[in-house]
Amino acid sequence: STRQAINEKDFELDEIDLRELFNTLLQAKKLIIVVTVICSICSVLYAISLDNYYESESVMSIRDGSESQGILSQFSGAASLMGVSLSSAGDNRPQQVIQLIQSRKFVKHLLTFDGVLPALMAPLSYNSSSKKLQLDPEIYDSETKSWKGEPKEDGSIKPSYLDVYGIYMEDVVSVSQDTGTGFISISVQHLSPYFAKEFLDLIISEANSSLRNKDLEESKEALEYLRSQLAENSLVQLRESINNLIESQLEIQMMANINEDYILVEIDPPFVPEKAVSNSKMLIVIFSTILGSLFGATVVLTREYLKRTKVLDTQESEI
Repeated sequence: STRQAINEKDFELDEIDLRELFNTLLQAKKLIIVVTVICSICSVLYAISLDNYYESESVMSIRDGSESQGILSQFSGAASLMGVSLSSAGDNRPQQVIQLIQSRKFVKHLLTFDGVLPALMAPLSYNSSSKKLQLDPEIYDSETKSWKGEPKEDGSIKPSYLDVYGIYMEDVVSVSQDTGTGFISISVQHLSPYFAKEFLDLIISEANSSLRNKDLEESKEALEYLRSQLAENSLVQLRESINNLIESQLEIQMMANINEDYILVEIDPPFVPEKAVSNSKMLIVIFSTILGSLFGATVVLTREYLKRTKVLDTQESEI
């Protein structure tokens, strides 16, 4: 019947024919190319308008403290009997360093250094000629060294260390450990290549200093207690164990005082990057070009579908 013929025709129209689909796209290749080119040009212009970011990176090794840690492990039992808790962070040093650098307390400490907070929270642009970082005058007044903007709930305008922490972790600092070699990689990304290098130097220096001070303080307290126990005990074996523990604590203090790079030892030191990081801009252009071609193809197929639907509706109306 006529109705059956129309239904069969409708089925044929809905049936996907890859060859016909390809021919449709091929016939409209000019439109697809135009749409793709327009999207590519727009993405290139947008990418060019983005600020250039520079990345300074350093590869570090963890100083081997196996000898002193071995002594501490050997006499940890005796130390426990005397109520002394000895540090056993030898194997956990890499994770200890990473957690320190990623901690809010450490970020708060870094902000005490002059110029760090404005450089992180109010960067506007980098002048390659003068090699200076330009700060956003709507956020920070460089002359009066005062912050501008709407007050927060507590009434302050100056960004807090918690405000900085999110940017510090997401956009500025990256730290990771190579599971194969055990080396730690730390990188800093910023508008200014010089600030990127200087801030990375500061992070490494203060991480070493923080861990050094922590170990020195713990060692000082342990020595005071061990010496008091040595004076009170007369057992030869126990006194020998205490003396060995005292020796290990003195070794920790010696290493802390003579080594500037107490824990983190530079294998590849921080550097001033000469080229901007361009990966993000390239990805923007690549993805925009792909999306442009897909959009062009979608427009062509949608137009063809509407055309066929219109033809079918016309045939049904004639019946």
